[in-house]
Formats: sequence, C-alpha cells, structure tokens
Amino acid sequence: MCALAEELTPAPLWGLSTRLGLTDCILNLNGQQNARRGSPHFLPDTQEAAHLSVALFHFGPLPPPHPSHPEEKTPSFPSDEGWPFAKYLGACGRMVAVNYVGEELWSFYNAPWEKRVDLARQLMDIAEQLTNNDFDFALYLLDVSFDNFAVGPRDGKVIIVDAENVLVADKRQIKQDKPENYDVWYESRFEECDREACLSFSKEALCSRVTVDHNYYAVCHNLLSQYATWRGTTGGLLHDPPAHIAKDGQLEALLDECTKPKKRYGRFQAAKELREYLTRLSAASSSAMAR
Repeated sequence: MCALAEELTPAPLWGLSTRLGLTDCILNLNGQQNARRGSPHFLPDTQEAAHLSVALFHFGPLPPPHPSHPEEKTPSFPSDEGWPFAKYLGACGRMVAVNYVGEELWSFYNAPWEKRVDLARQLMDIAEQLTNNDFDFALYLLDVSFDNFAVGPRDGKVIIVDAENVLVADKRQIKQDKPENYDVWYESRFEECDREACLSFSKEALCSRVTVDHNYYAVCHNLLSQYATWRGTTGGLLHDPPAHIAKDGQLEALLDECTKPKKRYGRFQAAKELREYLTRLSAASSSAMAR
C-alpha cells in the first residue's frame, strides 16, 4: 500500500462537511468529545474549550474505525503512542479536528541558539521515526515548511500539525511485491528552486523502495540548512551559530551533506551523524544550564 494521506479518506464521507455548516461541525465534534468522555454534560478543558472552534481543520485522512468501536474513527498513528502528530479530537465529513499544539515553528526562527538546536534535534528525530519504525510503515513528508510544525508551550515538543500531504508506504508490502530495484537505496535528488519551501520527489520511487532518504532531505533542505527559505529569510533554523560552532565547521559540513550530498548514499550517513551531533549539543546546553 502506498497513498497520500488525503487519498485514504473514504469517498462516501465526502460532502458531509459541505451539508453541515462549520458551526454544526463544531457541535458535532463537541458531541464526539462528550461521548468519548462518557458524559453528555461534558465541558471541554480550558485548552480544548479555547481552541475547539478554531482548531486546526484540514482535509486529511479519516482514519479507519477502531476494531472495538467501529462507529468511531481513531487515528492510525496516534499521538498517545508516540507519533509526532497533533491529538485527534474528531471528524466531520472530511474535516478533521486536532488539538491546539502551540506556536508554529516559525515563531522560533530567532530563538536563542540552544532552543533552536533542541528543535532541530527533534526535527531530525521525527524524520528518522517516520522513515524507520517498528511498524514498517514509511510516512514521507511532502509539504515541509515552518508553518506545518508547532512547538508545545509546556514541554517544547515539536509536532506535525498539517499531515494532509503525507505519503504512507507499506514497506512490508514492498518487500513482498518486490518491484524492480526495491532493495536498492534511493537518494532524493537535490534541486535548487526559486520558490519558498519547494520540495521535489518521485512518488513512484517512494512507493517502490524500502530504503529512502526523502525525510532527511526534506527536513535538512527546507528547515535546517542554508538552502532553507521562508518568508524572505535564508539560512534555516540553525542560522548564525555561535563562533566556536561555526569555526569547527562540523555542523555546516553535515547540513551540506544532508542537503546536497557529495558522496553516494552520503545523506543517510550525514543524517545519522547530524542527529548525534545535535543530541550532543543539546545535552551540553542542558548540562551548562543546570550548573
């Protein structure tokens, strides 16, 4: 199986959200929350009450029914099981509501260096989790920009808030079907672009290869490296590093190799080393702050 998240939406449900007004949809979602809590008089907690009417609505996937509750749609990759997505609140037609996570990643573009390092580390961890996990599903991010991620106000956790443009590939099925070159590592091709947050990819390749570096490329190219552009800025989240980091040159070299590799399969190794490097930087910052 390989499909865009939006293509996983059951066709018969399309049109429900157009027949119901937005207000009705919100009431419907409130009802789903009531039923889930087991109380017809449930009032949402402060955060949900404040943001339910302006919750992030996107025309993304309506997840399959839970086996024990076929009438209720539950997420395939739920946040409470460690997936980096916003918590699912309910659905109305093809309209899906998730909880308010926090400020968008863009708000942290000029945050202190230590904060940006921690966020970059989390982004690389997300790229790894979506690429390699125990379920053997690869979730490829096709629309990667500073507005599609948010940061929790309490825990500082990075979350994907717009999961509409995600390509889901079943790697077990790929191994079983054995399409041509399925076991050959696939390297995403670097392309310069005059538009913000542009990202090139081959859906055919993503759907027919077991080992793919797309998520590493997407995060490095669109969010972290000198090639990242957004709202008139360049330089990415890790712009203007401290003098000793810049002088060392390791961070710049890893970002360059992750974005525009010079060696065959260089991006795979660079992504691994970049995660480790950012983890060390983040740990060193935490240790210094604790003193």
